[in-house]
Amino acid sequence: MNDPNGSSFPINTHSPLHFIHTLILNSLIKAICTCLLVYGWDKLYKFAQVLHVIGWFLLASNRSLASLDA
Repeated sequence: MNDPNGSSFPINTHSPLHFIHTLILNSLIKAICTCLLVYGWDKLYKFAQVLHVIGWFLLASNRSLASLDA
């Protein structure tokens, strides 16, 4: 069974990893929709900005730690 998009990698929809990814994605979508309904677009946008900054901080710290190993 191949990917309908033309990829030659087989899709195993019964694997635990696929289940976990699907569960995380569905939970993330539900959380975003709930925040949007409860708090409105402004709060969701500000929260996304905070997550963006945290992500860049983690990426920078990861790179600096990796440079210590080299």
